[in-house]
Amino acid sequence: MLKKNIRIGILFGLPLCFLIVVFLSGCLVPENFVASVRVDRKGNYDFKYDGIMAYLPVVAANKEGEYDKKNAKELVALGEKVMKEDPSFKEYRYIGNGRYKVLVEKVCLPGESYYFMSKEMKFFSVQPIENGRIKITGFKPNAEAISQLSSLGVKINGKLSVSVPWGAKIIRHNADQEPFFFGLFGSYIWDIDKPDADPNIIIKL
Repeated sequence: MLKKNIRIGILFGLPLCFLIVVFLSGCLVPENFVASVRVDRKGNYDFKYDGIMAYLPVVAANKEGEYDKKNAKELVALGEKVMKEDPSFKEYRYIGNGRYKVLVEKVCLPGESYYFMSKEMKFFSVQPIENGRIKITGFKPNAEAISQLSSLGVKINGKLSVSVPWGAKIIRHNADQEPFFFGLFGSYIWDIDKPDADPNIIIKL
């Protein structure tokens, strides 16, 4: 899995992630992304992430002028390795400046939990809980982290969309947008770009 391969300083030995008080592990930060969860009546669901992942040690190295072509080759190879190890990663392509273009498509069965990118580094999660309910959450940006990341030119900016079948009971949610026309059209949508973002929804099928 990715969490085994990407660690702080693996390429540059930089203590960046100790200097930036982030809510993340693995020194990865989502940028310019759309994440979605689509649940069907039987409890099957699929997850998709389409966006950028910034790898902070490399971003910092670029800023300090410590980046070279040898490092770029290692980063390209790392992306290829991730795709070989996890077939849900349809794209993990190094595009330069410490960024990867990432496309993930994961199909899960009823009762199955899923954590993107891992249980330790869960930017997004889908978890069956008691009484046949399903809890879907997204990460909450830390105000201090956002400020410090901004100094590196890294900006968390994305959306989470959750689609549920008509008739599903919504136990609670804090979405910025809701489905319309009696829930027949649209999705629950959150903007994830500020410290008070804390996407969560609990549904019962």
